[in-house]
Amino acid sequence: MKFALRTALILPLALVVAAAARADDKSMEMPYYPLKVGNTWTYAVGGNKVVVKVTKFEDVDKQPCARLEASVGNAAAGDALVELIAVKADGVYRFKAADKLVGPPVRFLALPPKKGEEWQIEAKVGTEKLKVTFKTGEMEELQVGGTTYKNVVTVTGDDLDANGMKMTVVYYFAKDVGMIKQVVKIAGQDVVLELEKFEPGK
Repeated sequence: MKFALRTALILPLALVVAAAARADDKSMEMPYYPLKVGNTWTYAVGGNKVVVKVTKFEDVDKQPCARLEASVGNAAAGDALVELIAVKADGVYRFKAADKLVGPPVRFLALPPKKGEEWQIEAKVGTEKLKVTFKTGEMEELQVGGTTYKNVVTVTGDDLDANGMKMTVVYYFAKDVGMIKQVVKIAGQDVVLELEKFEPGK
């Protein structure tokens, strides 16, 4: 359960350019998940706050990645969960999740987003197995945290299997903001993550 919930919280999370930025660039610019050093998203989930921040860029097997650090509630310094995200021509990939390497890297958003597109994933997060079929959808608008977002892109995995634990996950991405909402259905419960505030880096 601990692995599944951590994965659900930051599977984010996340996303459109023709090629990835260099590791020493200050941003990876794309409409649906702007990755710039300093960009910060504050989410509400249950009674907790989750703060996700792009802290720097680094390479994984020569692939430039943005490092996102997520802290939950009043977590002590050094307790942040880390994910590494890379942008390629065909999509956005997660190279690391919940502080664990992902192999092969998981594409969690196809680029450019096309309604009805599906792709299958089989990977490992550390030693844990992950299997899912993602499908892209769209919504004309969605209200989250008092803000109405237009032309929202959705990515749904109805059959996500995290090391034998079954769940459903739906991501919602808004242009120039990133992930605005995530719903995970697991063990008969819904875990809902909603954006409260997005602060662009300077």
